[in-house]
Amino acid sequence: MSDGPKRRGNPNMRKGAPSVNPHGRKAGARDTLSKQFIADLAEAWESYGVSVLKTMAAEDPSGFVKVVTSLQPKQVEVDVTETMSEEQLIARIRELAANLGLEADLPFDSQTQRKPTAH
Repeated sequence: MSDGPKRRGNPNMRKGAPSVNPHGRKAGARDTLSKQFIADLAEAWESYGVSVLKTMAAEDPSGFVKVVTSLQPKQVEVDVTETMSEEQLIARIRELAANLGLEADLPFDSQTQRKPTAH
């Protein structure tokens, strides 16, 4: 039998009671550590960054891809309030494809019609 709902966290900590660690962490200690870590990381990147990426891409391609994908946003918001005609959409797609070097991969020909598919 239980005497009520279980409390979460440290059972020694009670609201209004004295702290179980009265000295605690020094003010700014975490911030100092973070700043130093970022500075060290920047220094290492300046020294080894590009060469390490090239080595990783050659020796561990799947790990390299994981690093790249971890930097991509997990969620993308799209605003669809603007209405565009089909011709305007196709023109925008062509512009974006040209910027990415993917013009040849577009699924429609120069007449803005879809390419026939071979089955």
